[in-house]
Amino acid sequence: MRYEKEDCAVCGVTFADPNEDIVVCPVCGAPMHRACWQANQCPHKHEHGTFFWHPTQISDAEKSDAQLGVICATCGANNPKDTTVCVNCHNSIETRQISERAHDMRLTQQPTPYTLDGRPLDAADTIDGATIADIAAHIRSPFAIAQRYIKSFAQKRTFSWNWAAFVFGPYWYFYRKLLKPGLVFAAIILICSLAFAPWANNFLSGYETSAAPIMAQINEAFQDSETTDAVLRTLFAQLNASVVKLLRANRLYLAMGALVFLLQHVAAALFADTLLRRKVWSDIRRSYRFESDLRLERPSHEHSDFRKYLLMRSGGRSMLAPIAYMWISAYLPGMIISLIELFAR
Repeated sequence: MRYEKEDCAVCGVTFADPNEDIVVCPVCGAPMHRACWQANQCPHKHEHGTFFWHPTQISDAEKSDAQLGVICATCGANNPKDTTVCVNCHNSIETRQISERAHDMRLTQQPTPYTLDGRPLDAADTIDGATIADIAAHIRSPFAIAQRYIKSFAQKRTFSWNWAAFVFGPYWYFYRKLLKPGLVFAAIILICSLAFAPWANNFLSGYETSAAPIMAQINEAFQDSETTDAVLRTLFAQLNASVVKLLRANRLYLAMGALVFLLQHVAAALFADTLLRRKVWSDIRRSYRFESDLRLERPSHEHSDFRKYLLMRSGGRSMLAPIAYMWISAYLPGMIISLIELFAR
């Protein structure tokens, strides 16, 4: 699409040169200079999901197209706007209104800030049938993160490495609205926690028996103004010896616990991008099916913006889910152990 006489969404300068380096926000479609995007990104990012840019300047070709109604996909006949059955071939009309078709034609000419193997990507460029615009709308992340995911999705690797998933584990999955994989990892962690619960209780009992009394003596020594440095050094040496002895006695369980914890987070990191890609593609296909159903029910309406709104709602990030998981994971293991002990009596 040519953007002459349109204004940059960041600096407000009108595009006058057809060869200007212009990119569009892959989420809302707002045009801007590449330099403006790199400095500020999209000024409408806080309105994404409710704001979608539309051109103010309409070409003569689009004005003539706007007089058309619904185009039959079978015979190409022009039908009145509210027609659901073609007056020429009598087949069901499932194509979009011409205004939506023109929007898709413009979409193919919209450059985005994203690149793949050094090649700039247009909004309509696809990865396994999903457009860059839809992928970016679903991910809803800053430019660098979205660029990384687009590159990862294009590689189609079963295993890749995601540092955020490695560090945060299930919290990252809930944050990215990957609820089913997040619940699977959470269940694995819960099972491992219950399996190590008897050892943890023995470790705490050993600490209360050996190290806790020395800690109490140290607290009393600090409160006593007559305590000498030699006494404190002796107490700290006893505490150190007690803790070292306790750790050595339980080193096998500590090593096993650390190994299990590491394996859980490694698995979360290896599968993160693949599972996110599957969710993105599933939500995009679902949004198109929903849009198709809406066209059959309301053929005189435009649905592309509503479809993108639904896509953004199903994607993006959630702060509520990881907070809920943090609260549940803090109390659920203890509640289960208490119930087991209660019924074991």
